[in-house]
Amino acid sequence: MRGTLVLFTATFPFRNFTEEVFLLPEVEALGRDFNKVIVVPLERRGEPIELSWSNIEVDTFIADSLFTKVKVLKSPYLLHHTVVSHYHHLAQESKSITEFLCGAFFCMNAKCFGDLIGKWIETRKLDTSDTLFYTFWFDHITSALAMISEGKGLKIVSRAHGHDVYDTQLPFRSHIFRAYTLDNMLGLYPASDDASGYIKKQYPAYGHKISTRILGSSKIFPEASASPHSASDKEWTFLSCARIEPEKRVDRCFALVKAIATAYPLNRIRWIHAGGGSLMDNLRKEIESVDLPSNLHIDLRGAMDNREVQYIYVSEKIDWSMLLSDSEGGCPITLCESLSYGIPVIATEVGGIPQIITPEVGITVAPDTPAENIVGELQPYLNNPCFYDDLRSGCIERWNRHFNSKTLRSDFSKELTGLITSRP
Repeated sequence: MRGTLVLFTATFPFRNFTEEVFLLPEVEALGRDFNKVIVVPLERRGEPIELSWSNIEVDTFIADSLFTKVKVLKSPYLLHHTVVSHYHHLAQESKSITEFLCGAFFCMNAKCFGDLIGKWIETRKLDTSDTLFYTFWFDHITSALAMISEGKGLKIVSRAHGHDVYDTQLPFRSHIFRAYTLDNMLGLYPASDDASGYIKKQYPAYGHKISTRILGSSKIFPEASASPHSASDKEWTFLSCARIEPEKRVDRCFALVKAIATAYPLNRIRWIHAGGGSLMDNLRKEIESVDLPSNLHIDLRGAMDNREVQYIYVSEKIDWSMLLSDSEGGCPITLCESLSYGIPVIATEVGGIPQIITPEVGITVAPDTPAENIVGELQPYLNNPCFYDDLRSGCIERWNRHFNSKTLRSDFSKELTGLITSRP
């Protein structure tokens, strides 16, 4: 064990089902390899998860700061000379006043929180030569660290996942400011090859600093595998797990199960969805507004913690997993979990999904593929149990070889310890 690692998160260890799944395996691995791990959440949301490792602590200095609680207090930083110095290139890059303001507010946040972090480093008396600063998201906190690194020589790394990768996920992103951030980092680790390729294309001068590091998934019930229905059951259950937000397009899952139920009226079709979100009411209204096939049964279970989701695989008969989103920055953990329990997948060909789902373990389609066409892709497997069994047989092996987070996170943690000795 060596050195100190400071891990900046969005809300973890405060309850956030998505980030909790991402970070618990990471923190466990980091705690084994670093002398001390300090977790710094940006916001408090809900009750905190208890972290039982003695060398892992939580410091809420950002979440508890007045700048976080009263955002208007950050506004004077818009006139700070460091922020103002970026306005020239923001004016060149932006195509509207809205884009310019987005860039200005990003610089404001980076400078504001950079000052806050700089004072915290001094207060904590951190030895920056023996400390690695790690942001789980490639956002304004990464840029904040870059801004203070010139005076303090910080060692900075970041992961990147989705909204912090693709420019289309935000109203505006300054490429000049992002290049400046990359220039002051040791490494950036996107969660899929697609994300890595995208950033390398945008910032070719920093390609040597960018490399994929997959998150993978943990298997809470390591000896278990899911049980599908038999042909004689005349029943199929489809499981989806995602936030009900615009980019996840959970409505497509509804359209697909409705089309399957229509195409197979003699079979009982069941759809279980785990996950809540801002579009839950819209989805419920859409379901209530149409005449459902009598053989279709829908079970919207809302937000669930990861143990509850994984328990579905071992306690209920599940035949297929679905994720039909418009955008994915990484290799979605929900699909990794499906493979780990032997469940074939139906998913869209976006982001890192094709990196997980090959023809040996599932079906991928373009995002705009009509539901009826996806049914056509599924028919060989729905009509012939032997073809379906062939898909199932390769799932667990593929997960164990490529997407087992126990191995992936341990390797990544050890890699990070090696950066302690690197020059910033």
